[in-house]
Amino acid sequence: MREFLAIEELVPHRPPMLLIDKVRASSEGQIECAARVAEDSIFARDGRVPSVVLMEYMAQAIAARNQLIAVQEGGPKKGMLLGCRKMTLHGPSIPVGADVIIRATVLRESGGVAIYSCEAISDGVLSAEAQLTVAVIEPSEGADE
Repeated sequence: MREFLAIEELVPHRPPMLLIDKVRASSEGQIECAARVAEDSIFARDGRVPSVVLMEYMAQAIAARNQLIAVQEGGPKKGMLLGCRKMTLHGPSIPVGADVIIRATVLRESGGVAIYSCEAISDGVLSAEAQLTVAVIEPSEGADE
């Protein structure tokens, strides 16, 4: 099995907003990440997290993919979530402790903007699907971050 950089090196967030745990697989145009819904999640209420939070899991998986590409190309990149279309939630919430697999597949990429088809599977059950549009921004040389 291929080893990937630690998720902290790929996603710009830190706890409590760092939601994914690791990259499981990455290939041309696709990434698969894993997470366990933390008991101390800032989104948890009564032992559950609203399914809409899975959009952030998806966005973080895309951020990990973009940074893996940036590492291969030799420079940092920043990303920005531009929009979400066709989000389907297959239940109102997922339980704390659930194991979540997040898959993101590029549908189209052009001019620094990409559209991804994403899915989140919680404990083996499809919990959410969405199309996310993201922009990748090249930091300006010498600019403050």
